[in-house]
Amino acid sequence: MLEGHCDAVDINLGCPQDVAKKGRYGAFLIDDWDLIYKLINTLHTNLSIPVTAKFRVLPTVEKTVEYAKMLERAGAQILTCHGRLKEQRGQASGLADWSKIKGVKEARLSQYSSSPTAASSSNLTLKIVFVRPVPTSLRTRTSVSAVKGHLFKLMRPALSRETDLRERMGKVKIGGKDADRDAEAVEGKTLEELVMIDEPTGLRVLPHWLAQPYFRPPPPPPPPKKEKEPKPKLSTNLSASLPAAETTVVVPAKRTI
Repeated sequence: MLEGHCDAVDINLGCPQDVAKKGRYGAFLIDDWDLIYKLINTLHTNLSIPVTAKFRVLPTVEKTVEYAKMLERAGAQILTCHGRLKEQRGQASGLADWSKIKGVKEARLSQYSSSPTAASSSNLTLKIVFVRPVPTSLRTRTSVSAVKGHLFKLMRPALSRETDLRERMGKVKIGGKDADRDAEAVEGKTLEELVMIDEPTGLRVLPHWLAQPYFRPPPPPPPPKKEKEPKPKLSTNLSASLPAAETTVVVPAKRTI
């Protein structure tokens, strides 16, 4: 139904969301290699267009490379390697493991001219990655909510400082005038000249007013739990735990006749 309307079919084996876990797809198929092989191979065998696959890494470089080779044997002609485990999501995303991406690349997968690359939603915040001539018209209308969603990502560094802007952007409606932001500050400068050092992390970053990639470090580990002192056990024999009762002996008085 679709092969005549697209250039390729991409299988997303990297989605870590709860809905993917519930439906048993995305990154939650990572342990069922036989099923994944059949899915990709069926498409590769029966479609006239290429099949590609995006996947998340496994705990070791060796297992990740083995997994990538299986995907290629199944018929995936382009592989996209996301350098995070399926558990790395949301606030626990942390940094991608580039050693595993490197391992996949150096494996020189070539049976179907695979091209391992790094992928991340953080790329959405660096618009220069997607620079291309602007089309004169769009085939489909983009919803305002989708536009705002990408703007929130693109402007994330600035919005974390200028907190009032998020609410103002949320109220924006189509029809307003666009402004060229910070054009004079950027004109004639390379990205390297704009790089700054982030004091808390020591990472090289761009100024907050520029669209740029960002990372979400994992949350700090929870404080160690204090061991509770064991409560003294109560005796099951309650009478044994009670103090001895005082015994009073009543001696009858002598009667005189």
